[in-house]
Amino acid sequence: MLILDEPTAALGVKQSGVVLKYVAAARAAGLGVVFITHNPHHAYMVGDHFVILKLGETALDKTRKEVSLDELTTQMAGGDELAELSHELGRK
Repeated sequence: MLILDEPTAALGVKQSGVVLKYVAAARAAGLGVVFITHNPHHAYMVGDHFVILKLGETALDKTRKEVSLDELTTQMAGGDELAELSHELGRK
């Protein structure tokens, strides 16, 4: 098993691409990969199952077939709390 915690956080686009290729190769070789990130685009490129935790609780637990990039992005950005804040600010 390979566990990566924010491996692309301080990298540029090209360097992040190299890391994502290695993640995909590890998965293809049969390794289990846990990829921890705050970047939904990176997660969606290489992930097949997504879990979002909020204050120690599961906020989302879906397979790639069950979630779109837009939904994943929204949930990672705060989900219902983000929608509530938008409403409070008078924006829809």
